[in-house]
Amino acid sequence: RPMETDKQVVILIGTKRTYGVGQVPGSLLAISAPLVRDGIDVRIIDENADEDWRGTLETELTKKPVCMGVTALTGRMLAGGIEASKMAIGKTPVVWGGVHASLLPEQTVSAPYIDYVIAGEGEKSFPLLIKELMGEEIGRAHV
Repeated sequence: RPMETDKQVVILIGTKRTYGVGQVPGSLLAISAPLVRDGIDVRIIDENADEDWRGTLETELTKKPVCMGVTALTGRMLAGGIEASKMAIGKTPVVWGGVHASLLPEQTVSAPYIDYVIAGEGEKSFPLLIKELMGEEIGRAHV
């Protein structure tokens, strides 16, 4: 079946791990499920699996995504997320989640290349933010 081109796109970035062996990006898959269920095309770019992740990101940014989400642990793993965010800022809203953003939300959102932070589990709040970014009214009860 040919890919639909009129779908909304969300980019998710998995940052480079500095230890261990490659793993499936479980947190990105979990956050993707409700978006895919809502008909959104999710593009996962895993810095651990894609040697040309920068080129992949540049290509995806030309598709005018709803936003780019980054998940990162605190430490050297932040470098790739910061680099990806600097590539995306001004082209699409940049959203950070994961351990680092949850532990240090104020510090994280104060970075000039980050627009939003999802602190804690994002399976419910991230899709709500996506709907808001797409112009849907979600109401205060959901914020």
